[in-house]
Amino acid sequence: YHTGVMRISRMKKMALDFLFPQQCCGCGQVGLLLCESCRGSLQRVPPSCFVCKRLVPARERVPAGRTCKMCRPSSSVYAFFSPLAYQDKPMKNMIHALKYGRAQELAEIFADMLARDAAKFGVSFPADALLIPIPLDPIREQRRGFNQAELIAKQLGARWELEVASGALAH
Repeated sequence: YHTGVMRISRMKKMALDFLFPQQCCGCGQVGLLLCESCRGSLQRVPPSCFVCKRLVPARERVPAGRTCKMCRPSSSVYAFFSPLAYQDKPMKNMIHALKYGRAQELAEIFADMLARDAAKFGVSFPADALLIPIPLDPIREQRRGFNQAELIAKQLGARWELEVASGALAH
């Protein structure tokens, strides 16, 4: 039964891809959700203090993106890393397509970019770290059929061999 359902699901996806081919979220080129040119044009943001935005690269026992010493009293955030500028047109379009266009394949692209940039900037996690996706409003999740944060977290968890604790936060 399961194999038959999988086969039908694959055939349905192939038919939809034929009728509605994927388009780049940046330039609209047919074929990929994010073409190499637009992927290369995305603005990268190095690890910085969550409060003052000063660069905080990894060194010895200080993780990349650590809240700097002067800002620690005003923030409970230990470290923060968000490697992509969300105001870029391709990035805005990708987020919108994942959340509202049901382009769930984008979760893998986001995870690839996040994992690559985390490695590039020396962001690491302890072996017992958890990935905790932010829960969606239950009505939105039911309407959408998925939680985009959870999809990305599962992709990252598989890459980094970290547990994804989807139920750790309540809405």
